[in-house]
Amino acid sequence: MAKVKQIELEAKQKAQAIQQEIALLKAKGEAERKQIIEKAKADVRLLIAKADAKCETVRAEASAKSLMLRAEAQAKGSNLIGKAYKSSPGFVELKTEKMKQEIMGKRAATLVSALTRNKAALMSYDTQRELALLEAGFSPIAPVAFKSGHIAFADGPEGKANV
Repeated sequence: MAKVKQIELEAKQKAQAIQQEIALLKAKGEAERKQIIEKAKADVRLLIAKADAKCETVRAEASAKSLMLRAEAQAKGSNLIGKAYKSSPGFVELKTEKMKQEIMGKRAATLVSALTRNKAALMSYDTQRELALLEAGFSPIAPVAFKSGHIAFADGPEGKANV
């Protein structure tokens, strides 16, 4: 009987040791899993940073090419205008007239815009008041009521009613 108890006790101790080992392995596995996940996250962040850097490089190169092409086009245009000036004196006059027309058109548009925004400044006080009443939904002509219940409006300065 004592041997059986001793065997049972040894078995329990071995089971506890095995359970502790399993717990340690699980903890170790969990720690390794977390490390793997963190490494994967770091790798993804690195790949994203590399892709962003590559995109910025491509954008910068495209911008530089665009600026170079614009500069070349502007230089060619300047050369063509210079040749046109040399070959035709009337070209200068034509360009000057076009610029004058463009400036006058812009001035006229600015004046129309200013007048449109400030049209009240050009109207008399009475006209402004009448417009304000009309915009508010009131009529400047006073209504005239009759016994029949119908409302008519005065025709003019004589005040004749219109039914």
